[in-house]
Amino acid sequence: MRKHMLLSPEQIRDRYEDLEHEEDEDDGLSSAEDQTEDQTEGGVRLAGDLGYDNGFGWYVQGFIEDAQGGLRPQNTEEGLFCMGCHASIGATVDSTFAFARKVTGAPGWGYIDLHGMPDAPIVDEQVGEILQYFRRVGGGDEFRENQELLERFFDKDGAVRTEEVASKDVYELISPSRSRALALNKAYWTIVRAQSFIRGRDANLAPMQNVYRQVDPDTAPTLSKSKQFDSDIRLDWSSRK
Repeated sequence: MRKHMLLSPEQIRDRYEDLEHEEDEDDGLSSAEDQTEDQTEGGVRLAGDLGYDNGFGWYVQGFIEDAQGGLRPQNTEEGLFCMGCHASIGATVDSTFAFARKVTGAPGWGYIDLHGMPDAPIVDEQVGEILQYFRRVGGGDEFRENQELLERFFDKDGAVRTEEVASKDVYELISPSRSRALALNKAYWTIVRAQSFIRGRDANLAPMQNVYRQVDPDTAPTLSKSKQFDSDIRLDWSSRK
């Protein structure tokens, strides 16, 4: 991602309103550099070798492994996969997740070291974000399929071992064992060799079980109120000094 234009809060708000109404209008903010390419794809504007213009002052250009393991530019469908999070997802701050969540102060601008990094809570929350995630999801990943994390941090009845999780740093909470890491590497290698990124980029060691086998297109999905949460993506590092 490369920031090429700063927008005022008012301009950002206007652009979100445009997205909400599914409008595709030129508001006159594009610079001469922006006008290198006017072609659009999937609701976002292509910008030639610069990648995609997300409409909020960022160029997004992604590279991914080719079949031999080297990097190549992503094709259009693969690029739009990235734009799904860096365009109009609404949960980001200025189209990114990282800056609003980095460690406060100078250490936040260096290389990330997960060793010793505390499980910081989201702003206005009381427990670490990872612990909160485990509690809400009932597992260590969205599909509750990561058996290693289930064995490490959950009882047989599905309850989180709160004290165990709270005693670990981020490295211990999210890093796989050596054997699992090697297995995941092999699984991802099959994706690279097949170049099947459009079918997903996460390496799975076995077919997912906690997914719907069939979805009725005429029935809107529902999620109980107890599973719906409003929260901030920023992390409160001050609570973990």
